[in-house]
Amino acid sequence: MRKAALVVLYLTVVALVTVPPLFAVFLTTMCMNPTGGACRTVTAKDWFAGELAGIWMPPFGVAIALIFVIRWLHRKA
Repeated sequence: MRKAALVVLYLTVVALVTVPPLFAVFLTTMCMNPTGGACRTVTAKDWFAGELAGIWMPPFGVAIALIFVIRWLHRKA
């Protein structure tokens, strides 16, 4: 039972770390400029401020907490 829980936790951490940044990249590649002008490119600063930070930072924090739970379960085993 503990091994199954660890596998689920590992997969959850992988999903929490990989999916939100991929989603954010997908959102930044979409250009919804109604005037037809050039779209703004995303800079490194944008990843840590505004909407992009709200997309990837909370799941990353949850993943860090789950890593501590995984380590605790490994030590307990």
